[in-house]
Amino acid sequence: DLAWDITGRKRAELALQKSESLLNETQVLSKVGGWEYDSATKKMTWTREVYHIYGVPDDYDPSDLVRNFCLFAPDDRAVMEEAFYLALNAGKAFDLELRFTTTEGKQLWVHTIGHPVISGERVDKVTGNIMDITANKLAEENLRQLNTQLAQQLVANEALQALLIEQSTHDALTGLFNRRYMDDSLERELARANRGGYPIIVILIDIAHFKLFNDRHGHAAGDQVLMALGALLRAAVRESDIPCRYGGEEFVIILPEANLKDAFSRAERIRENFSLIRMDAIDLVPTLSVGLAVY
Repeated sequence: DLAWDITGRKRAELALQKSESLLNETQVLSKVGGWEYDSATKKMTWTREVYHIYGVPDDYDPSDLVRNFCLFAPDDRAVMEEAFYLALNAGKAFDLELRFTTTEGKQLWVHTIGHPVISGERVDKVTGNIMDITANKLAEENLRQLNTQLAQQLVANEALQALLIEQSTHDALTGLFNRRYMDDSLERELARANRGGYPIIVILIDIAHFKLFNDRHGHAAGDQVLMALGALLRAAVRESDIPCRYGGEEFVIILPEANLKDAFSRAERIRENFSLIRMDAIDLVPTLSVGLAVY
């Protein structure tokens, strides 16, 4: 009987050792350590993996709570300490992700959970675990950076797309719509006018003697005249009007739903305002010829 008893205890001890070994191996693989604090004895017990996560030797005393708390990042230290004592004194569980610095100076992120074990109205102990989640946090940060870069690239692509659309429909020098956009717009507006039964007026503008102006003062001065007229036309039209550079020194304004009297007045006002423009150090005053057509 004694032999059988000894054999049974040995088998139980071996099974326990095997179980503990398996637990330790599992915790090492998952980077999770378990801990328990006894409120009566004020003793903290760790599994082996907690020592490894904390980066402390086997003879480290885990019951030194102040020393343990000091390993957490300054901003997170108070959070951890408050959560632990709320669990110990008020029976409130916690679940936290905190920054942590090992005794070797290695920066980690840890996920720690605390669960109070209550007997009657007293917290007998607090059990929990701590997990190294640094790899997950780094992956999250990399993903966040990639998302930020992707968002920035998307904004840049949208801006480039808008620029390409702008360049495909606008004249680069004057900022007005170009000949291609004018052709498409005129066709579209004529179809709408037929359906709606309203008139369209087209104003054709030509800078008088522009070749002579270029020959006398150079193309740079000519470009200034074209830009000045472009700015004048943009300011003179309604939101529904379509001001375009037809080509060279010729410009067109499409005016849907306009009457001839108002259109004539606006054309005359454009002509007069343009005659008031003076170019620095240039004695030649540019003028306009303007014609109107009604559909």
